[in-house]
Amino acid sequence: MVTYHAGLPVGGGFVGVDMFFVISGFVITAMLEREWSKHGRIRFGNFYLRRFRRLTPALAVVVCVTLVGSLLFLSPLGPQQTAAYTGLGAMFIAANAVIAGTTGGYFDAPAESNPLLHTWSLSVEEQFYLVFPVLLAIAWLLGRRKVRHFWAYFFIAVILGLSFFVAYLGSDGTEHSPFISSLLGFYSPFSRAWEFAVGALIALIGANWRRLGRAGGTVATILGVIAVFASFWLISSATPFPGPWTLMPVLGTGLLLIGGLASNTLISRVLASRPLLWVGDRSYSIYLWHWPFIVFAATLWPDNFTAVLIACAVSVIPAWASYRWIEQPIRNRTFTRPRLTATILATMLTPVVFASLLIWAAPSLAATSRSQQLTAAAEFHIDHRAGCDLGKPMGSYEGGACIWNAQATGEPIYLLGDSHAGAVSEGLIAAGKALNRPVWIAVSSGCPFVDVAYAIDGQVFTGCGEYVRGSMDFFTEASPGTVVIANTGGWWQNPTISTGTSREDLSNDTVKKFALTESALEGMIRSLDSFGNDVVIVQTIPGYRKLPFSANQCVTLLSSSASCEQTQTFVDLMESQGTNREMLTRLGNLTGAKYFDTWKYMCTNGVCATNGPDFFRYRDSGHISIGQSLAFAPHWVSFLRKPQ
Repeated sequence: MVTYHAGLPVGGGFVGVDMFFVISGFVITAMLEREWSKHGRIRFGNFYLRRFRRLTPALAVVVCVTLVGSLLFLSPLGPQQTAAYTGLGAMFIAANAVIAGTTGGYFDAPAESNPLLHTWSLSVEEQFYLVFPVLLAIAWLLGRRKVRHFWAYFFIAVILGLSFFVAYLGSDGTEHSPFISSLLGFYSPFSRAWEFAVGALIALIGANWRRLGRAGGTVATILGVIAVFASFWLISSATPFPGPWTLMPVLGTGLLLIGGLASNTLISRVLASRPLLWVGDRSYSIYLWHWPFIVFAATLWPDNFTAVLIACAVSVIPAWASYRWIEQPIRNRTFTRPRLTATILATMLTPVVFASLLIWAAPSLAATSRSQQLTAAAEFHIDHRAGCDLGKPMGSYEGGACIWNAQATGEPIYLLGDSHAGAVSEGLIAAGKALNRPVWIAVSSGCPFVDVAYAIDGQVFTGCGEYVRGSMDFFTEASPGTVVIANTGGWWQNPTISTGTSREDLSNDTVKKFALTESALEGMIRSLDSFGNDVVIVQTIPGYRKLPFSANQCVTLLSSSASCEQTQTFVDLMESQGTNREMLTRLGNLTGAKYFDTWKYMCTNGVCATNGPDFFRYRDSGHISIGQSLAFAPHWVSFLRKPQ
């Protein structure tokens, strides 16, 4: 799990949580059975107190430290509040529900900025602890001594079957209501309980596994190792999860437990070796501390894999300290009742106070002048808010949903392209209003408006051709006007993206990609011109790639001015974007298309900056803000006004 979070190439590393649930079910059931055999009952007070002392004090310290880090390193425009609410959820055994309602899916982008995301699994585990001992006690009370486990087997089998069915329903691709989705989803205890039940069944069978002997134990261990390691490589974020694929890591972990119970195999001895036991003893602390360090490192040094790895390694230090001076002393110390009560109150109340203070402070931090500018810069453009960036061809949005100034009598303005087209939408709409011209917008955030095939790391983008060719068909019958084309140059500059005239001749050679793109654009411009349209090519905006910029990340107390207030000269830009600029300039000269030079309007005396006069020009490293888009409006008016 830690290696997956650190970004190492272990696509299914997140299945470590599922393995953990199996082991947890095994350990807790074995412990409860020993207590029942010794005392004839489960002493619930002792059980829950042991769980509290084992888990909660270390968690409370991590929550407090993480919330302080969130105040310093995260934006008050949402991430700080999310961290605070997640911290409260973690302390009250509900982090999974809070995360599902605030952060969203485990593999969604917002999850990367929640430094307490990983506490969802701890809450699920503790929810099991609340219910499972009670069910076991009822089962053992129902049975006579000789058949005591019958009802336990029955209860656990029912839980296993129902829970696995829930996991299957949640992974079959069917759309459900938000409430049903929360019951079936990634964070739900109902879709994970069967994993806990597998470990519990193995523990109940216990010593009977020895009947397998050394040979059976060895086979079980080998199969378990194969299944576990295969799950790391065969399962990925694209796998419907939890679901049938979860059987692989769960059964693999179960087989490892069975192999260890059956006989003392070589692999069992390796797993019980001193170094692995040392890591295992501290695994809880390592798990608690690693993710906040990763999130803060990724925030301070975006796209810096080395920084994340170093942060992950450094997190072992507070993890060791937590184990040494918090976990072990509290677990092993004998408390008087007053001292125990004070410890419990301090453990619970301190994180609550920290979270409440952060929730109270975040709006004030967001209300500063600079924060308000960055808040505005971080907003999505109108094409996205109106749902006009879904990759549908021009003219296919029903009911005039993506037409602005629809009653205007002038010639239409048509905006096409990828997300860079959407980024100029506000300025173009304002210009259309001033010129009495309607503005039609059809953007495809994942595809440029160029009639070529694309693939990223071998995965072909099938929808791009439909968007481009469908839009070109629209212009055969549409009223002539001005067609504005805006694309990012990354499609033909990025070495991981291949282009070609079809799927069969894809190439990632930069020279070939530029030549193919220029030829395809030239043909499209001439076709649009033949339909009676004026064509405008928008120069790709000056990008900030060496030191990435993000408006959301700049609204922090310790945000780096170096990354949030950057400048670039034309000379610097030509090194990274010169080939693309020259191609678009050449296309304008070759076809007679007009050329809207964003550099001219965003840069002064050959120097470009992330900051405008009273606004931030950028939303992120490659996209302008709404403020900059509106700043283009007077230039668009002059540019599009036809001679009288």
